[in-house]
Amino acid sequence: RLRKAAERTPDSRDASVWVVSGPPGCGKTTLALKAAADLAEEFPDGCFVLDLHGVDGPVDTGEALLKLLKALG
Repeated sequence: RLRKAAERTPDSRDASVWVVSGPPGCGKTTLALKAAADLAEEFPDGCFVLDLHGVDGPVDTGEALLKLLKALG
């Protein structure tokens, strides 16, 4: 289903947002990582994974931004 949804996604120059939601432990992270791996060829510049610690409570937005900026180098 992920592949079919990706094929229906508009032109790659357009932004699209996909949301994965569900209760803790249902496999959201596994699904998102699998989708990222399967669609990697569509994003030759790479992608970022940011653990927002949903089970432990939200991550501060400044901390999240800092993690992403550090990942950029």
